[in-house]
Order: sequence, then structure tokens, then C-alpha cells
Amino acid sequence: MNFYLVDNRWMWVDLPGLGYAVVAQQQRRLWAQLIRHYLEHRPQLRLVCVLVDSRHDPSPWDMAVMELLENRQRPFVVVLTKCDKLSHPELQQRTAQLQELLQHCRYMVEILPSSARSGLGREALLAIIRRYCLAPVE
Repeated sequence: MNFYLVDNRWMWVDLPGLGYAVVAQQQRRLWAQLIRHYLEHRPQLRLVCVLVDSRHDPSPWDMAVMELLENRQRPFVVVLTKCDKLSHPELQQRTAQLQELLQHCRYMVEILPSSARSGLGREALLAIIRRYCLAPVE
């Protein structure tokens, strides 16, 4: 896990991804336990960004994380990555499939298409992060 202090106001925590990481099975299990424990026992969490490669269905791990967040009543945004690799109709279809799959999730803030290459979704994601992370603590 990597921790970044942002504007001396809030902490951004980058958790390892398990989707396509090339690591030993034992290391993957250890990471999964670490991530699950962090998400379950961190009451300060304001928002979780779940990154899902837009070219693939969500992995079983992605789904498990989103279910955990839903059960813990933690707001999360699904960030569809690498959207520049899809045509517009493919992206619309992928987004619709995910909305259908996650329609039961009351704590999902949004499904946000993004691309590091083109900048797609950058400003929208920053606005969501600001809204959740800079809001006064209740």
C-alpha cells in the first residue's frame, strides 16, 4: 500500500490491484487479506475508487471488493480504465452492462469512463473525490 498526503488535508491510499498482476498465488492471497482488512477496518474512508479495465468484465476480485464496500456502506466509484481502447458504441455497451450488473449497489456513486492517455474522466473524477474527501466530517 502506498500513502500520499494531498494538500495537507487528506490521504490518498493506493492499494495493489489483483486483476492482472503477475504475482505468485501466495502473494496474491496475502494482498487480498491486507486489502480486505484495510477496507473493513478503516472508518475514515470517505470514498473508494475501484479501477476496472474497460476491455474486460470485472474480475471476481473486483466484484468481491464492490460487494464488501456495499455491505460496509462505503461510497465507491467504478473507474473504467483504458476507455480510449474502445469504440464509442463498445464503451456505451460496457457501461450499460456494468450498470445492470451493479444496479443493486446503493453506495456506488458513479461508473466513470476514463483514459490516462486522453484525459477522459479526469475532471469528473477529481470533482467526485473533492466532493467526498473535502466534505465536513459528520
